[in-house]
Amino acid sequence: MRNFKSLRKVTFSLCILGLVMSLWATLMGAQRQKNSQEIYQERVEKIERKIAAINYCSKDSDCVDAAIGCPFGCYNFVNKNEKRKIREIQKEYESLRESGESCDYRCRIMSEAKCVEDVCQVYYK
Repeated sequence: MRNFKSLRKVTFSLCILGLVMSLWATLMGAQRQKNSQEIYQERVEKIERKIAAINYCSKDSDCVDAAIGCPFGCYNFVNKNEKRKIREIQKEYESLRESGESCDYRCRIMSEAKCVEDVCQVYYK
């Protein structure tokens, strides 16, 4: 009888341990997912800052659309003299796109880019 009680205690303890480990694994998985989303968002924000840093102009003809893509909006205007930085951003975007969420835009047709207060801005038809 004594061995049976000991066996029940061991079985019960193992069940509890299994439940605790399952709960821990679930929580860690949720935390890992949260971290992936945070990392993705940080990378998006970093690229947005880079795009903003090279969006400057003194005349309309300085502005070109870098066409970075989702999730950065329909048009991404930057200074045409920043080709090296544009290529760097596009490479960074490609690696981000492989790891991130997909999105779909329904972009209005752009009329032209204008230099307004030293920043390239889109004008629509």
